[in-house]
Amino acid sequence: MTDVRTALKQGLAQLREAHVPSYTLATELLLLHVLGRDRTWLYAHPEEAVTTADAERFFALIARRASGEPTQHVTGKQEFWGLEFEVSPDVLIPRPETEHVIEVALDRLAVQRNSAPAASKPSPAKVCKSPTSAPAPAASPSS
Repeated sequence: MTDVRTALKQGLAQLREAHVPSYTLATELLLLHVLGRDRTWLYAHPEEAVTTADAERFFALIARRASGEPTQHVTGKQEFWGLEFEVSPDVLIPRPETEHVIEVALDRLAVQRNSAPAASKPSPAKVCKSPTSAPAPAASPSS
């Protein structure tokens, strides 16, 4: 059995040796994934024991990452825009720059919406009907 600190150090060394980009983050994410904990817990409990089964699983994931498999495919999840998505090798992994593109697009849309003339802005009544509004009365037949 090993502890959290030792598992982290060994994982870091293996990914560094394999020239994995962002090897510290990858090691943390893989250990967090195996232990089902958050980053705060990880660093607040470096002496906590890691079971043999969890250590074996962690180092198997480290080996997959060291061989070039993306961390997101190894864990099966990716955080994007504050949400966690399930991913597989069939899914394109969004790059961090994509979040910036969304932020810029939303900012520009807000500026456009705020600078549009009042006459061109749709009123809420034109956009959606109230779910409680009664149907229009039918026309009475002419005699």
